[in-house]
Amino acid sequence: MVKVRKRQGERLEAEVQAARKQLAELEEARRAAEGELAACRADEATARDERDALLRTSFTPYAVRAADYRIEDLKGATAQAEKVLADSHKHVERQAAVVKTAQAAVRRNDQRIEGFEQRIATILREREAAIEELAEEETEETGAARFVARQRAQRQEAAHG
Repeated sequence: MVKVRKRQGERLEAEVQAARKQLAELEEARRAAEGELAACRADEATARDERDALLRTSFTPYAVRAADYRIEDLKGATAQAEKVLADSHKHVERQAAVVKTAQAAVRRNDQRIEGFEQRIATILREREAAIEELAEEETEETGAARFVARQRAQRQEAAHG
């Protein structure tokens, strides 16, 4: 049973390592999403500044409309980047929970193995104590049998002799 639990422990440990690896990958993806969001916000701010600069100079309505379209496109890209980042946070949180669950399973398995090993050690100690007690009883019985045999032999010698 201990061997089965140890094999299961090895499998659980492999699952923990895989979960940790995936968590690291998701955290890296989250950092990339944060960078992408920052870039989108910077692009949007730059487009607004360019539009404001355009409005302070001589401009054509087409140029303002083009600047407005660009700002709207960048707003959409920013919103998409925010959504990707929010999803990334959720994935990281879920994976962190998976890692915690896997680690808890490893701890429980280790505790079970330890419990089995303690029970086995207790059983072996009890068995050794029983064997020693039996050996002592056999020694006592053997000693008593020898004593009786000597007395019988002495009586027979006295009767024949």
